[in-house]
Amino acid sequence: MLKAVALKGYDVMVDRGSLRSWQPNGSAYSIALIGRIDADWLEAYRVLRAESAGFSRFHLDATTKSIVFTCRLGDEAADVESVLDTVEALVELANLYASSPGPGQAAG
Repeated sequence: MLKAVALKGYDVMVDRGSLRSWQPNGSAYSIALIGRIDADWLEAYRVLRAESAGFSRFHLDATTKSIVFTCRLGDEAADVESVLDTVEALVELANLYASSPGPGQAAG
């Protein structure tokens, strides 16, 4: 008999208003995350980054709850917006993965 396990719901979001350039040439950025980040969420984020080359440039600083990434020199605002869409997709995937039951567990 499978034991029912309550799923943890994660609602971590990217705070687009917190976007900051931290290099004079505007090629490196940080953006804050809002929501509950625990060990399960951090592991989901780590796995997603490790398994997808498209996500590898998004470094999470768990202490400050922010993601740091670089863009190409000369990227326009629209290019940065596109990168932010990718960051949001990564965070949403981490929410889903972290909320999923682990091996041998069934959703209640």
